Amino acid sequence: MPTSKRKKRDWQGDQSEQNPYANLPQLNMFTYQMSEVVRDELKQGIEINGETEEWAFDLNEFFAVNQAGNFCA
Repeated sequence: MPTSKRKKRDWQGDQSEQNPYANLPQLNMFTYQMSEVVRDELKQGIEINGETEEWAFDLNEFFAVNQAGNFCA
């Protein structure tokens, strides 16, 4: 866990002080494993204007979230 996250969680200041780490955003890390079906599709590429192009996978689009922090459909 990064130092700043630990400090946010464990801050022990007195009652008159506000936790200086309180406004730090929560960071969530996710991992995933592509199925073999998807991997096979990626290896084949995609045909565009008669030429086979490497398939592009957009992590930003895959992990897009709405204002509430929920994954977009």
